[in-house]
Amino acid sequence: MILPREAYSGNLVERSFVCEVCVKAKYQRKIKRKPAPRTTRPFELIHSDLCGPITPESVSGLRYFILYIDDFSRMTWVYFLRGKTAIEVVSVFQEFEARVEKHFPNWPIVRFRCDNGRGEYDNSLFCGILRVSGISFEPSPPYTQQKNRVSERMIPTVVTKARAMILDSCFRDEFWAEAVNTAIYLHARSSSRSVDGLTPYERLFDEKPELGHLRQFGCVAYKLIPEAQRKGKFAERAKKCGFLGYVHETTKIWRLWDPLSKRVIQASHVCFVESEIIGA
Repeated sequence: MILPREAYSGNLVERSFVCEVCVKAKYQRKIKRKPAPRTTRPFELIHSDLCGPITPESVSGLRYFILYIDDFSRMTWVYFLRGKTAIEVVSVFQEFEARVEKHFPNWPIVRFRCDNGRGEYDNSLFCGILRVSGISFEPSPPYTQQKNRVSERMIPTVVTKARAMILDSCFRDEFWAEAVNTAIYLHARSSSRSVDGLTPYERLFDEKPELGHLRQFGCVAYKLIPEAQRKGKFAERAKKCGFLGYVHETTKIWRLWDPLSKRVIQASHVCFVESEIIGA
């Protein structure tokens, strides 16, 4: 069957034809690489995507992580989940939204862009939360991941950095969540072409980030044992741990792995030996 089609050329209207069989047999996806206009203020547009399930589970029993990316600054936040149900995703989004409202009260979230995953995004519960908050919902059409390209590109970038840190540190794969969290922290303090050579941190907070506290992932870190926890006058004053990452935006508190108690701890009085890795 031949379908008529009108083609406009100047002021003339030319009639052409489309072969239905040819369209069905040969049609391919056409991707237009047209740069999307950038936002003009923080949190005008948030990109999001979910990654998982990840095998093995993290040391805390987590299997997924979700990213929220500010289009203006490319600042990225990560949250970890045990599953990807609507309730869990809504819970972490409300936590993220509350954080934005508290720390950036003059810049509310306006638009939310993601894929069309029905379990985590395109469902009545999550859409209802967005409507109540006055946030526009912008899911990409099915099978068009390029429409959500900011978060689609960010996930492999973060995973690659985390994989490299795990391999370099000799930590087991179960520490992937700690590595991902550290990769996000470092990304915020790394220059990027998407923000004109600035760091996302600098673009968002309008000041250069402090870098003197950065340490090598997985290196040996001796944590000071408080006097009340020492076993005697001549007992050890420090415990050998492994460096895992940072605590929020602080520069004087670190996350450590205690191999004796098999748990993650936080400490501020730490002696690092970056030439030595602890492994786990």
